[in-house]
Amino acid sequence: MLEYEELKNVNILYVEDEDIIREHVTEMLQEVCNEIFTAKDGECGYQLFKEKQNHINIIISDIQMPVLSGLEMAKKIRKIDNHVPIIFTTAFSDSSYLYESINIGIDAYIEKPINIIHLFKTIRKTLTPFLEREKNLRNAYTDKLTGIKNRSALDVQIEKKLHTALILIDIKSFKTINELYGTENGNYILREFAYFLKKEKKENWDLYRVGSDDFAFLIYNHTTEAHCTKYLEEFLKALKIYPIYHSFYSLKININVKIGVAIGTENILRKADMALNAAKSQKIDYLFFESKYDYSKSYENDISWINKIDIAIKTDNITPYFQPIVDENKKIKKFECLMRLCENGNAHSPFFFLEIAKKSTIYKDLTIIMLTKIFQTA
Repeated sequence: MLEYEELKNVNILYVEDEDIIREHVTEMLQEVCNEIFTAKDGECGYQLFKEKQNHINIIISDIQMPVLSGLEMAKKIRKIDNHVPIIFTTAFSDSSYLYESINIGIDAYIEKPINIIHLFKTIRKTLTPFLEREKNLRNAYTDKLTGIKNRSALDVQIEKKLHTALILIDIKSFKTINELYGTENGNYILREFAYFLKKEKKENWDLYRVGSDDFAFLIYNHTTEAHCTKYLEEFLKALKIYPIYHSFYSLKININVKIGVAIGTENILRKADMALNAAKSQKIDYLFFESKYDYSKSYENDISWINKIDIAIKTDNITPYFQPIVDENKKIKKFECLMRLCENGNAHSPFFFLEIAKKSTIYKDLTIIMLTKIFQTA
């Protein structure tokens, strides 16, 4: 039933006391919807809703049932969830049921015998806000280029802390590939690589594109460093014999990657990224996170010095120190000019900040300031 494709992710609680009807309708619903939870009376339905509340998108229930009627069940459910849509099915057309159901907040009313097409239409109409929200979420959490989940989706999933490990994969020198073959071909390579990753993805793993050339596997089942190592060795072998072909341009491109792995739940993405950076700097295929790869203190020191340099530039506290150079007779022949960053009566040597400045655009500013002050002094 392709016309009801939008219902494929919908989970339904179906409550009906007549076995034949319940089994028949459930069978029809399963052809279209994701998961159907069934109950034989209102009390079972209520208990099942409490257990599966976070997974149920809509409730379909008979009214007249033993133990607890559909109306009484709906009243109890409304005390814990005032938003879940409820559709009543009944062979009765007594207006008193209709009046009471309106007071409870029932969304729709279908008479028996159930016309399954009418039921699907009613479900779709009732769930329109939910379906629109699902569509918007899919768009928000899907990478448009590759069709896989994106960084936002990964962030949401990591917050749930259901994972056991993360494998972060970076395409080596992708910028060069992009410049060499052009953006259009670069995008083709990314799509083909995403397809390769889908084939290599294991059960209970999720695949994400988390950057322009970065991808990630989020793992949920129990794993160890030994298990991951075995997988990565097989993965790299498979990648080596998987060149990407572009028939239109007659291109054959081999992809190389660097990989960072973190096992656990806390700060998983940051740790995997640190392991990846370490793998790049050590020029090896993959590394598992270790505490020695945690550069957070180094980052804090860098940021602190960048702030100090910025303040010193703005307050004119980058100062040249002239150190005399003497000959064998102790006579000054010339001067060596040294940079100092002055702060609260202290003159800091470039030893502490020059390499940090080189990582940013500040280095050029320091050079200009020093040259200007040297020539002004001379």
